[in-house]
Amino acid sequence: MKSFFTIRPYTIVLLTLASLSFSLCSGPGKQTGNFMSDTVSINETQRGEAKITLPPLESGEVRVTDEAFGPVINLTGEPLHTKEITRAVQMFVKDNYLITNNSRDDSIPKEKGICDLSIPGLKGSWTTYIGDFGVNDLHGRLAFAYKYFKRLRIVDPSNMVQRETIFDSQNLSKGQNDIQTLEPTNITHFWGMSPGENHFWMLYSGRTPVDVQRDNRSNNKYIYVEKYDWNGNPVKKYRLDDWGYFCVDEKNETLYLSSTASVFSILKYDLTGQPEPENPGFK
Repeated sequence: MKSFFTIRPYTIVLLTLASLSFSLCSGPGKQTGNFMSDTVSINETQRGEAKITLPPLESGEVRVTDEAFGPVINLTGEPLHTKEITRAVQMFVKDNYLITNNSRDDSIPKEKGICDLSIPGLKGSWTTYIGDFGVNDLHGRLAFAYKYFKRLRIVDPSNMVQRETIFDSQNLSKGQNDIQTLEPTNITHFWGMSPGENHFWMLYSGRTPVDVQRDNRSNNKYIYVEKYDWNGNPVKKYRLDDWGYFCVDEKNETLYLSSTASVFSILKYDLTGQPEPENPGFK
């Protein structure tokens, strides 16, 4: 599975890279690449969920609220002890190692535009449509999450069927220019994607950057992680006790966060043993 930062404003850009056997994960900044600068032994026993069968993608729009996730699951991070303090902006798991990268360089070899990302009825500049892009080769899915709208687009590239998951939320005002769009007083939604075989996870803010900085300074650090299947259906929602870049090890049901707001470099969150919320489905 591969996760890449979107390159164009109105088009999902399919990046052709050498086959990778691991996931690239990101967070605020949302740029990914294959750069190994440090490793941390995690020595986990694989305990992940079995592979799932995904139903065919149905075209159209589905409007939901956050109640579709069920109750939010609160998680407390366990600091990982590393040889040196690292502020990784990219992470992925390979074998028994968490590999981190402190650089934001991108690898952009070849691109092919395949899908219009504009939102009907909304006029905006290229900054309006920035977000995160993930690919699942196993299920044949592309997923795009908008930064300034709580909105997902799922595409089946074999037949170009598209499905929109649209949340009831406060979004970007219409008709803003580039400078207005990027103002830190605008609410931002999705901040990073970690794609897995069965699900993909989204780092979710739901606050303005100004509010995030204020909360971090007052030691009220938190960010959400939302779990979706590859048809865009909400599955679970977690609340982490810190802020930063993230990566999910699906096989070991473990989440890693590279903190940008605390004294700890990397925090580990156990996704097992959590009470299963009663998921009411779409609302």
